[in-house]
Amino acid sequence: MKGYTIDYYLSLNDEERNREMYALFGHCIYNFQLLEHQLMNMILVYYKSKNIMLEEEEYNALFTDYSDKTMGKLIKKVITLFSLGKNTEEVLWRIHKKRNFFVHHYFKNRNIKLFNEAGMIEIINEINEVDNLVIDMDKYLTDSTKPFIEKIGISEDYINEGIEKLKEGKFIDELKFPE
Repeated sequence: MKGYTIDYYLSLNDEERNREMYALFGHCIYNFQLLEHQLMNMILVYYKSKNIMLEEEEYNALFTDYSDKTMGKLIKKVITLFSLGKNTEEVLWRIHKKRNFFVHHYFKNRNIKLFNEAGMIEIINEINEVDNLVIDMDKYLTDSTKPFIEKIGISEDYINEGIEKLKEGKFIDELKFPE
């Protein structure tokens, strides 16, 4: 997490440290999911920006289809649609590998480190490093997508209205492009 310090972590008691470590891990997994959704959104916005004429139901079906794809499949599709550059593609694949490791193997491979302070600090640093990498990539991809978003008429106001609906507990289950 941006701005997180080991000094803060060390100021906590053992119970708080454990809770903090798992919270940081959860935050990292959350950011992996945000990045997956960003990749999916990039695909949908790309189609719409290229005036590929689909009915609203077809966009909703596409949204549902891509929301079920693995991160690897989403990355492959985004790479075919966008000129991201070799470095960005390499970072995306590195994030993909980290995501799979974190989700499927992290604690199995790191459990011995949970029993001493040096190991816990190593875990905290690793989680923070990966989390920051994912956050930075999500921001980069969001910024890279802005011209496509503007082309189809999605404004900051439109996005903020959606955010407010989510904050109010309203579920957005359909893809609605502005008229």
